Amino acid sequence: MSINHSAMKWFIILMVGRVLVAQDALFTLGEPTIVKNPGVPIYPWYPDGHISFLQDGDHHQMYWVGDITYRTLGQDVISMQKPVIAVLGKGEKGSFDNGGAWLMSVFRKNENELIGFYHAEDREFDADPTSQFISWKSIALCTSVDNGVSWTKQGQIISSSIPKPNVPTWGGNGDHCVVWDSVRSRWVCFYQEHYLMLAVSESANAEPGSWFKYYNGEFTEEGWGGKNSPIPSLMTVPGGNPSVHYNTALDRWVMIWHSWEGQSSYSKSLWLSTSEDLMNWTPPQPVLVAEEIEKYWYPTIIGESDVLAGQDAWLYYAYWPDFNNWQRQFIRRSIHFEKSVGIQAEGTDAIDGYGLEQNYPNPFNACTHIAFQLSKHEEVKLSVWNMRGEKVAELVNETLPAGRHSATFDASALASGIYCLSMTTGTFAETKKMLLIK
Repeated sequence: MSINHSAMKWFIILMVGRVLVAQDALFTLGEPTIVKNPGVPIYPWYPDGHISFLQDGDHHQMYWVGDITYRTLGQDVISMQKPVIAVLGKGEKGSFDNGGAWLMSVFRKNENELIGFYHAEDREFDADPTSQFISWKSIALCTSVDNGVSWTKQGQIISSSIPKPNVPTWGGNGDHCVVWDSVRSRWVCFYQEHYLMLAVSESANAEPGSWFKYYNGEFTEEGWGGKNSPIPSLMTVPGGNPSVHYNTALDRWVMIWHSWEGQSSYSKSLWLSTSEDLMNWTPPQPVLVAEEIEKYWYPTIIGESDVLAGQDAWLYYAYWPDFNNWQRQFIRRSIHFEKSVGIQAEGTDAIDGYGLEQNYPNPFNACTHIAFQLSKHEEVKLSVWNMRGEKVAELVNETLPAGRHSATFDASALASGIYCLSMTTGTFAETKKMLLIK
């Protein structure tokens, strides 16, 4: 797929009702509609991960994911209801995917050959060999030579650096999506291990052993069992199930994901960020904000495919009106993208009313000073994180009036290295890197 990566100014997004307002772009959400029961056996839990949707001649094929993955054909997601063909399932007893195989990212190599990346779950623990719901997760590769009718598993490509425990424990890494970076000629996998992570493979076949995780600013750790670091600019909103596509209307990559419960100002909500290079992302902004008992989960934006969209696309996600009763709804709503300059919604705060300045001095030895600005009276958090995603200091956690404020960071007890400074309010988030040299 050939993509034009033209330059575009960095922008910040604010949410106003169903409209996302930005200095250079406008995102408009349509009204939600329920996708009626498609008859897929896994429907009560659907969607349960990233939705893969790709061109197949004059129509499309789509993969409905769960512990067993189903394939169906049609013109769009709605016409693909009632899938009956299971194409990828659980592995044998003792395998890393004995609990299921969720085929979340599929790409076409030629007319008949496809390459797929699936979320694998291991539900066998030494202390409880029959665990049914708790899983240790990883990411694996599979291939097809008959246009997706059948698949051959090729093995794990990304697994956690933490060994699987003996007792049933949710962990590992997975809940991913994969894109092809045509500028650098490499695969990029976005996955979660509480925070959002990434790994790359420069092999066209993406085979096991070719993957390297992002760690401390470089891709040096092996995909299978290596260490990883969070994507620095997205650390303020830990979450999972990222969906990434290239948007031709914005000339940028767009990522949408869900936050974890209790991990942000807007937990159980959907967040969005954009990037020109898949490495440096704009500060996360809320897209759909959950009330106390609601839950938004498993988002995918689909245009021409799940990895390419234009000005008009569809946002699909799971919605729980009350997340205590597990009655999921499969929701879709239109999403409209367009470039725009100088947009200011009536009754909203000025976009330049918020700001986090670079610490001074930087680099610094022991102490540095930080200035930030609020456009209204509200709660603000100012935190410092290391490159492993661990919070090492909380400088501010209180309600402050509008205006300019400052704080001092004393790092005398910390080791030299790169640290991330994050500022978060109810409608704004920004991250800066700081360099401590002793």
